Amino acid sequence: MLDAAIRLVGLLDTPHDINALAPLTLREILYRLLVGPNGVIIRNMVLADSRLNQIARAILWIRTHFREPCRIENAAEIAGMSRSNFYLHFKAVTTLSPIEFRTHLRLQEARRLMVSEAADAASAGFQVGYESHSQFSRDYARIFGMSPARHARRLRQEQGSLTAAN
Repeated sequence: MLDAAIRLVGLLDTPHDINALAPLTLREILYRLLVGPNGVIIRNMVLADSRLNQIARAILWIRTHFREPCRIENAAEIAGMSRSNFYLHFKAVTTLSPIEFRTHLRLQEARRLMVSEAADAASAGFQVGYESHSQFSRDYARIFGMSPARHARRLRQEQGSLTAAN
C-alpha cells in the first residue's frame, strides 16, 4: 500500500499522467484497504444500515447537542436502535458510554473556553451544559487529573512558553 501511495504522490511530478494513472492507483489502494486486516471495519463503514453507520449518526447528533441534556433514548432513536442495543454498540465503537462520551465532549470544550477565551471555570462549565459547578469540577478533575482552574492556568502558561520560544 505504501508503494501505491508513493506512486500516487509521484504523479504530481508528471501532471499529464494523472488522469490516466491516478484512478488505477486509487483503486489499488482501496483494494488493499478492503482485503487488509481492517477490511471488515471499512466495509461496514460504507454499508448504509451497518451498526457502525448507525452509531456514527448518533455520535454526530451528540456532538451537535452536547451542551443540552442528552437522553440515551434520543440518541438511540437517531441510531434506530433500542436503548440497550444502542448502549452496547456505542460502547463497542467508542469504548465509552454515550453519557461518558458527552461528558468528554463537554470537558474538552470547557478546557478550550478556559484556555483560548480565558473563561473562568464556573462560566465554562455552565456554557457546556453543566448545571452544577461542583459536578463540573469533579468530572473535570476525574478526566484531567486536576481542578479546572489549575489546569487552565497550566495550559495557558505552557501555551505562553511555546509562543515565547517561537
